[in-house]
Amino acid sequence: MTHNDFTQKVECQSFGIFNNTAKSINALYLALNFVVDTINQIAMGDMQNLVYLQKAGKQSENDHLGPSMVKLIENISNLVAETEKLTISAVQGDLDNRGDSYRFQGEYAKVIEGFNSTLDAITAPIKEASVVLNQLSNGNLNVLMKGLYAGENGRMKNDINTLVKFLKCYVNEITEVLVEMSNGNLDVEITANYIGDFQTIKSSINLIAKSFNDMLAEIDVAAGQVEIGARLISEGGQALSMGTTEQSDSIQDLSSYMAEIASKTKRNAVNASEASNWAIDVQNNAEESNHQMSAMINAMADINGASNNISKIIKVIDEIAFQTNILALNAAVEAARAGQHGKGFAVVAEEVRTLAARSAEAARETTGLIEGSIEKVSVGTMIADKTAASLTEISEQIEKVTESVEKMAKSSNDQALDIDKIVNVIEQISKVVQNYSVNAEESAASSEELFSQAEMLKEMVGTFELKK
Repeated sequence: MTHNDFTQKVECQSFGIFNNTAKSINALYLALNFVVDTINQIAMGDMQNLVYLQKAGKQSENDHLGPSMVKLIENISNLVAETEKLTISAVQGDLDNRGDSYRFQGEYAKVIEGFNSTLDAITAPIKEASVVLNQLSNGNLNVLMKGLYAGENGRMKNDINTLVKFLKCYVNEITEVLVEMSNGNLDVEITANYIGDFQTIKSSINLIAKSFNDMLAEIDVAAGQVEIGARLISEGGQALSMGTTEQSDSIQDLSSYMAEIASKTKRNAVNASEASNWAIDVQNNAEESNHQMSAMINAMADINGASNNISKIIKVIDEIAFQTNILALNAAVEAARAGQHGKGFAVVAEEVRTLAARSAEAARETTGLIEGSIEKVSVGTMIADKTAASLTEISEQIEKVTESVEKMAKSSNDQALDIDKIVNVIEQISKVVQNYSVNAEESAASSEELFSQAEMLKEMVGTFELKK
């Protein structure tokens, strides 16, 4: 026992005082072994003997071993409980909680103080990092960790400061590019070397700038094409308007000519009636009178033939008016499509000019025929005069001559009615051409507006600086 070997106890039989001594030694042996076991349990972290020792209490008035053991186990248990409390708080994220070192003495108090110092060393950089990250989340990139930290805390500080610097660099360059874009400069891009997800941001912004640049470049090209097309449409519309105006004037002139012919034809009918009265005085030259009357009938037949030709020509004019109307519709369709090209409208305009030329040619032919009719009517009048003179000499044929003159008067009246109808048709054609002229002018005005808007669009696109 004197050498701290508590594995042997008194085994020999003894009597008397030696027996009492042996029992005392063996009792001491058991007590010391309990103490050794308890100390070993404490060393292993087993505090279960605390309850037994507390219940056993002091074995004697001078028993200091039991209470000391109880105090030792209680201090160690309290130390463990205090550290567990700090550990739980740390696990739950409460890094402001600290151990109460005043509950302990000596080295035990130093353990709690060391634990508190460790927490302080851990929480200080974490708190500063939290402040910096909070400022970053609020958009403040002018913050850094400034505390003096060692080891992992120092590396954490350097990593966070590096992150802030990278973020500031990225954000500054991105901001510069976006400001340039907002000021109309699309000839910009991010050129710095970004890493990780920042490379995706860089690619996205550069793609946006490129997309805007390409889109506005296409808009600029399209606006130029629209401007050219609108100019061509406007010029074609103006030319078409002028052509239709001239055509309308020609048709109005033709209408006037036809009205004059109708008036003359009516006067011919009146003259024929007068000739009928003069025929009463015809008494001589019956044979000559018959020849001249035949000549007069042939002349009037020629007039009828000329009138028929006029009818055919007017029909041509009517067909031209119909086709002109169809072409007007086609021109309107082509004008709607002229946002890309004005060629279709130019084709329609050429066709309209061709039809206008045909209308003018028909009008000229009609004028020639009408003039021929006037000449033939004049010839007929002369023949009728001669016939009337002859009829004054030939009284026997007066009745037949009178009948022929009446037929001539009726034919002249019928011809006058037909010419009136022709005049009405020409007036309708004139109205159609006038409407077409108005539409052409409106189309030209719309083209001018389109041209103006295309110029405005080009000016707006011109405010942007695009890549060459």
